[in-house]
Amino acid sequence: MSSEHGLLLDSEAYNLLTKKFDKELFIFQWLTGLEKTVLSYPRAEFKALQPKLATELQELLKSDHGPPVRRLLGNALVAVYTTGDSYLLYDTISVCLDLIKIKTDTSTVLGCIEILGQLYEKLGRSAGGLFPDSLQALIKAIKSSDVSIRKAALSAMEQLILGLENSASYGFKELSKSFRSCMSDKSLTVRCKAVQGLRTLSHHYNVTYTTDLDSNISLCLKVLEGANYDCRIAVARLIGTLLSRAHQFKPTEGQSSKVRTYSSDEIFSILSMSFLHGSTSILKTSGVDLGKSVTPREVRVGVTEAYTFFFREMNNPWVVTNLTFIVSHLLDLLSNAKSTPSHVEAVYSRKCIAFVMDSLINSLLGEASQLEIAKILIIAVHKQMESLNKTENSLSDVQSTQHIISTALYQLSSVVLRLGTASMTLITDHIPVGPGKNIMYTETVFEVLLHPSSAARLTAAWCLRCTATAVPAQLTALVDICTDKLEKLKTSPEALSGFSHSLAALIGGVSSCPLGMPHSRSKQVS
Repeated sequence: MSSEHGLLLDSEAYNLLTKKFDKELFIFQWLTGLEKTVLSYPRAEFKALQPKLATELQELLKSDHGPPVRRLLGNALVAVYTTGDSYLLYDTISVCLDLIKIKTDTSTVLGCIEILGQLYEKLGRSAGGLFPDSLQALIKAIKSSDVSIRKAALSAMEQLILGLENSASYGFKELSKSFRSCMSDKSLTVRCKAVQGLRTLSHHYNVTYTTDLDSNISLCLKVLEGANYDCRIAVARLIGTLLSRAHQFKPTEGQSSKVRTYSSDEIFSILSMSFLHGSTSILKTSGVDLGKSVTPREVRVGVTEAYTFFFREMNNPWVVTNLTFIVSHLLDLLSNAKSTPSHVEAVYSRKCIAFVMDSLINSLLGEASQLEIAKILIIAVHKQMESLNKTENSLSDVQSTQHIISTALYQLSSVVLRLGTASMTLITDHIPVGPGKNIMYTETVFEVLLHPSSAARLTAAWCLRCTATAVPAQLTALVDICTDKLEKLKTSPEALSGFSHSLAALIGGVSSCPLGMPHSRSKQVS
């Protein structure tokens, strides 16, 4: 190494090497410790050596290096200009831009693009004067036929935004256009990077979630078609961010007449249309018949993830305040014929809604809010049973209500199990459903055991088992009620099936109850 304690490259030792691998390893070893050496070097002495060190590092930019060396070289350049003077930063960026424009070998262009992004991310405001040239070079790079160059250019664009923030506002429109164009790229990795870049841009450019919201959401839904897991999560995160910012956006007095704002109803309408109709939902003049369109499963799963990210982006008090509306909206999706065209699609939709509710309950709601959502779910089940009784069990109503009831009872079971004995008040207290009208938890669940659908009856039986597991003191009482109802309603096929399933579920759950069950009750059931 050099006589300056490893700060400069030992040229003599480097020139003695003949093999390319040995030279690359020598540079790698030097760069590995260079960042720490620069940061710990006396500032006054370092400034004297900085021009020579910067020149050596710039020369390395012109060589062909692998990803580890490129990453270390970028970190070293950032350390040099952070510790010393930044007047040579413009020269380094100019070298990178020249090499990108010349388009030498792919590895060199990749290295320059990656290092350009690192420099702007850490020292962006110091190099703001070269931002227009850098942006134009990166825009040309994303048109390259090489996937790795397009991907690196998009990452560098995102780093430009992170480093310059609002100082790059005059380039936001071109950045948005570039990200949107790359979201239709053939490569999924390029799409993913473009989506991440647009999300970063949305933190500083309100046009993405005001004027361009509909077109951006429609584009996101198209990206979801055929997307893999990473791309789907990136798109869902972008949709959640755009919708949350659109809902929270408050225009200034001068913007109020020019910028569109979105209410809660409009935001949830966009989400529901995306879930039910996919990429054709937001297109207002596409000429597509929404009644005949079918949502691909990849799109539906992506929108499901978008729901969870949207709730996370919104603050916890907002979710708690709008809990009734949120639960009603999610359950209403299952009543739409578009979400349940067949049995397989119905199960798929129920799994999606259950996932959203699980994420909501597990990550955003405390104990008091969980008790509240349990009451909301009980009321939803009661209303479905009430509407079913009024329509005389028509086939269409049975099919529409069974999905809502099954999903609501499944989530209710999860909440009760999670709360444990804290759910005792839920079981014993009256739940108001209207002026002068109250319902009870157990009565509502027992009512579902008479539902014409076997899926609803089985879910109700499982709910009773979870109730007994969470509150073991209720096990014997629940068994007694089931045996009495089974005796009184033995002429009804639904009652025989429902209460038999509930007894089997309760007895099967005895092993999970530390108090067990009196032997006389088990003999009575048998």
